[in-house]
Amino acid sequence: MAAIDIAIAKMHLRVDSDIEDDYIKSLISAAIKFAQKYIGKTIVNEDETPPDGVIDPLVMDDDLQHGLLMLVGYWYENRETVNIGNIVNELPMASAAIFDMYRSPTL
Repeated sequence: MAAIDIAIAKMHLRVDSDIEDDYIKSLISAAIKFAQKYIGKTIVNEDETPPDGVIDPLVMDDDLQHGLLMLVGYWYENRETVNIGNIVNELPMASAAIFDMYRSPTL
């Protein structure tokens, strides 16, 4: 499965300590799974062999990684399902805009 380096995620989140590494790794994993479901393709790293049965994987690129990092950042800052006093969207618009570039059109 595709992955984002924890150091890149921590730099994006502006986190200096190692205390939340496991939590950040779980957010990365959840964001990748979410994006795969949203896009409808398996995401792999450039040097990764696709899992058995995956015919047309999506190779991680800078745009996709940035969308994933924005989603990780959103979840990191908004840890609860209820967000009082703010406008709430199902998926942060910037992440959706990036992920939409990779979605296959539906008929």
